[in-house]
Amino acid sequence: LPYASGNVIDYTLSSGGNGVSPVILASGLFGLSALAGGGVYLRSLWLAQAGNRIVARLRQKLYASVLQQESAFLDRQTTGDLLSRLTSDAQLVQGALTTQAVAGLRAVIMSLGAGGMLLYTSPLLALVSCATLPPIFILTRYFGRRLREHQKEVQEMLGEATTLAEQALGHSSTVKQSTAEVFESIRYHNAIASAHAKSVETAHMQAQLEAAAHISGNAAILGVLGLGGTMVLDGSITAGDLTGFVMYSLLLAGNLSSLTSIYSDLVRAMAASSRILDLMDRKPEIMSPKGVREERQILENDDAL
Repeated sequence: LPYASGNVIDYTLSSGGNGVSPVILASGLFGLSALAGGGVYLRSLWLAQAGNRIVARLRQKLYASVLQQESAFLDRQTTGDLLSRLTSDAQLVQGALTTQAVAGLRAVIMSLGAGGMLLYTSPLLALVSCATLPPIFILTRYFGRRLREHQKEVQEMLGEATTLAEQALGHSSTVKQSTAEVFESIRYHNAIASAHAKSVETAHMQAQLEAAAHISGNAAILGVLGLGGTMVLDGSITAGDLTGFVMYSLLLAGNLSSLTSIYSDLVRAMAASSRILDLMDRKPEIMSPKGVREERQILENDDAL
């Protein structure tokens, strides 16, 4: 679309208004965009179906794995932590395997395509446009490792808070008899406040990464505008070429900014998935023959969804 838009501008300037109307040409380009919109609809629908199927299977297997563990192991675990793995952790994994994965793949393909068109239009301007990529990659690697550690701590804190709520609500009569409503409220408030503080700290690091990517992308575009304007005046490139190049630069910058955000979300999902897989892969020390048979039945019926 940017390449075609640049050609439309050059055609209009060269024809002097005697050729095909730019409105007709723009309408044709709009038809292509409408066709792409139909593809977006199908993609969203299929992703929703796949995501719900994945998270349903994941929760089924995780729940079965929890019930098959020996009593000594379950006594060492908190109910809130187990419920947190079944709910919030599974939801993060669902988003990573569907929406974030597809968005990341799309952003990579679009970035490679935009980069190729930048090189095709003007290698010199492409070099200026891509000069900010190395700092972004370094920052992404640095922040990604820290984000994963902090997100795992956040999920554990939320699990502890859920445990406190489950204990109080499960023994509400005892709480009433002991007049401990205020005490339990303070305990839950402190647990949620700690999880909130850690979550804000994690969001702060993610915001720093996204801000750095945004600044780098805008710096590249402004450099392209300055150098590209000089090249247009020198006759090295046409105004249409510069317009297409700027549109590709905006496309590249937007997708790179999206990749940093997607990478942060994927890192958070990896922290959640490690908590789920640790429990799913654990083999109980004591397992009855009936439990073995039921586990095989669950695996055989896995294709029912």
